[in-house]
Amino acid sequence: MNKVPYHITHLSGGSYQKPLPVRQNSLIQISRTIALVIAIILGGHLVGFTQNTALPALSTIKRITDRDQLQQALQTAERELGEARANNAIDQEGELLHTIGLLHQKLRNDEDALKYLLWAISTFEKASAQSKLLLVKCDLGEYYFSKKAYQKAAQYYQAYLKGKKRLEEDVPDQLTILQKIARSNFELEEYEEAKAVYQQLVKRHKARNDVKSVAVTYEAIADISKRVNDLPNAIQYLEQVEKISRQTKDTVKLLHTLNNLGFLQKRNKNLKAAINYFQQALAIPISESRNQDMQVSMLTNLGVAYTNLGFFSRARNFYNEALAIERRSGNLIGQAQQLNYLASNAYMSQNNAQALKLAEQAIALGVRKNAYPELAESYNIVALVYKSDKNPEKAKIYLQSYADIRGRIRAQEKREKQKILALQERIDAQEEFLKSSIIEQEQTILDRERQENAISLKEKELALLKKTQALQESEILNQQLANEQAAQQLTLTQQELLSEKQKRELLELQRTQERQTLQLEQSLLEQEKQEKAIALLEAQKKLQQQRLQQEATLRKYGYGIISSFLVIMGVVSYSFVQKRKDHRKLQEQQTRIAEQNEHLKANEQMLISSVDELESTQEALRKQKKRLEIENYKNQESLQYAKRIQFSILPSERESQAIFPDSFVIFRPKDVVSGDFYWISEDQGAKIISVVDCTGHGVPGALVSLIAYNMLNEAIREKDLHNPSSILAHLNQQVTKRLRGRDNSVQDGMDIGICIFETNPDQSVQLRYVGAKHTLFLVRDNKLEVLKGIRKTVGSIKSDIAKSEYQMILYPGDSLYLTTDGFIDQSNPERKRFGSRRLKQVIQEIHHLPMQEQRTKFINALEAHQQSSEQRDDINLIGVKI
Repeated sequence: MNKVPYHITHLSGGSYQKPLPVRQNSLIQISRTIALVIAIILGGHLVGFTQNTALPALSTIKRITDRDQLQQALQTAERELGEARANNAIDQEGELLHTIGLLHQKLRNDEDALKYLLWAISTFEKASAQSKLLLVKCDLGEYYFSKKAYQKAAQYYQAYLKGKKRLEEDVPDQLTILQKIARSNFELEEYEEAKAVYQQLVKRHKARNDVKSVAVTYEAIADISKRVNDLPNAIQYLEQVEKISRQTKDTVKLLHTLNNLGFLQKRNKNLKAAINYFQQALAIPISESRNQDMQVSMLTNLGVAYTNLGFFSRARNFYNEALAIERRSGNLIGQAQQLNYLASNAYMSQNNAQALKLAEQAIALGVRKNAYPELAESYNIVALVYKSDKNPEKAKIYLQSYADIRGRIRAQEKREKQKILALQERIDAQEEFLKSSIIEQEQTILDRERQENAISLKEKELALLKKTQALQESEILNQQLANEQAAQQLTLTQQELLSEKQKRELLELQRTQERQTLQLEQSLLEQEKQEKAIALLEAQKKLQQQRLQQEATLRKYGYGIISSFLVIMGVVSYSFVQKRKDHRKLQEQQTRIAEQNEHLKANEQMLISSVDELESTQEALRKQKKRLEIENYKNQESLQYAKRIQFSILPSERESQAIFPDSFVIFRPKDVVSGDFYWISEDQGAKIISVVDCTGHGVPGALVSLIAYNMLNEAIREKDLHNPSSILAHLNQQVTKRLRGRDNSVQDGMDIGICIFETNPDQSVQLRYVGAKHTLFLVRDNKLEVLKGIRKTVGSIKSDIAKSEYQMILYPGDSLYLTTDGFIDQSNPERKRFGSRRLKQVIQEIHHLPMQEQRTKFINALEAHQQSSEQRDDINLIGVKI
């Protein structure tokens, strides 16, 4: 066998890609909006400042691509900057400097952009505006990152993050910033720093449950480990990428990762593991829906996998397909790469003539495009071919060409590094120069402001002098006005005194007239009194005459009145007697009422006592209810904690899917905790799956299940048993010893089914199964097979367990179903069991569906049968498709 060419042993499969910069989060851009400017863009054009159009916000500026709009915005910002300086608005000045810097950056005026951004930092430092200062530092990091000045970019990004942490402010774009810091350290070959940042990113991605980003970050760490020749660590991280790729069903990443693992294991001299990874890569189908680059990548990786396993004809087919795609797209470098793969494949299959022909075609394409890496591979292959053909002269010529190309590549890499170092030195010098020029310009501005302030002060003094003179003149004028007002006031006072005198004289005349009127009224009143006295005497005389007439009439009617009086007295006497009788009746009624009141009072007292006793009883009941509620809460908490403990021993859905990607689990405890549990694991290349039904359910069943779990764990992981009959024999012995050894009345045990799967080299699967009071249902070629276990429960088996073990070969598409008796024994409201016959019928109807759809169908069938009836037992059903 010929020596393997260089590029085959070092092919990365395309997965070691440098992390691409992530576009800055729009949230941080929005937070940078300048408070004094509002984005107004009408008709796609900015209107001039004289038309009262505000400056666009930072987030708007970053989206503008039209150069005229950017120029107009720059003019507006510079005009507003002059006004802010005139008003001594330092905070606003810093914001405008920041905006002008970003506008220059968009216009690709790099020096002006850097100058204004540095100037904004200086201004915000004076204003102690820390939050705005940090935003400028972040934009400076963006500026340097875009210029590939990675050291400066990392410095400003780190300053931004530290400042945010110090201010205890949220950083919405933290993942993006950390990604760029890691990338910067990676480009600077500061691998330990880059790895530390990537590990921070892994923690944050895991916290957000972003498994795809975790995979990308693991790839970056693996690349770093590979570059420092830490192959075990690189393999470990790529294995994590493999698991995630299987979980997310990312076929392209999985294929690349498997090939990379194969190459790394090969370099690590673990040929068996390398072959295993290459074989797994070959089992991945190519999807026609992929884009062209993915298609070429997958075809190439599959070809490399077949080449490393010695299937050269199959590898050639894949390379030719990739070459055809590259030719259709006109990609000459891609064609040269595929020709190199074909040449290497021909060389390794000892077809040197074909290898030489293909390599020369690759050289022709590489020379046209100056593709030095491809040319180096081609020259290396040709040299190996001539060396194999015993032609050392030509081999030496091509080896020299290979060495020259490698030297050019190394020289180019060295020039790139020197270019980066020179760029860093130039940027440092430029930044220092700009900072100095900013200081000088600020000093110039300060001097000009001082001169303007001096002139302004003199103008203010002159204005003050003029105001003083005007004030003095105003005081003289005011004095004259005051004198005139005093004279006018005196005249007005004299007129008021004269008017007051006239008023007093008029008032005295009115009082004299009132006294005369009063005397006249008194004389009229005396005359009226005399007239009334005469009328009174006449009235008294008439009254006396009327009295005499009345006395005569009274004597006439006296006897009649006396008779009437006697009659009235008789009536009154009768009424008095009758009233005494009524009074006696009333006293008797009052006595009876008093007695009834006493009786009611006694009843009321008894009722009060009964109410007191009832309240005491209710209080006791409330206390008892409270105690019961507390006890119930404690019991529920204990049960929930027991549930968490029990569920912690079960494999998670992610772990189950990683071992059996096409599978499902139905697990329904009857109570909070369960007597059923299941076991899914992978150990030493063997995949193990088991369902266990322990005696009872609820708390007793859960306790037994924990003991059974420990026994099963001891058998598989401690005693390293990987034969189902050996595992069952160990469990039978331990149940007899631990659960039944001391008390023969104890009948605790378990029903169990154990399946062990091992993959054969031809991709078929070897199944070994044994069960105790358990049945395995197997579907192959659309036919249902029933594999019945031993009829005894674990702990009471006396027969040779090894004779009851089933062994068979499974092929893709075969399905297996393991279940405890809870599913089959579940009854409906008419007490009719679901039954094994109906379970078989359901399996035959749905086995062709995807496993997750089967899970839904099983649950629907169970619930349709169960309806409103209570669950009788714990339910556990597992399905696996090969």
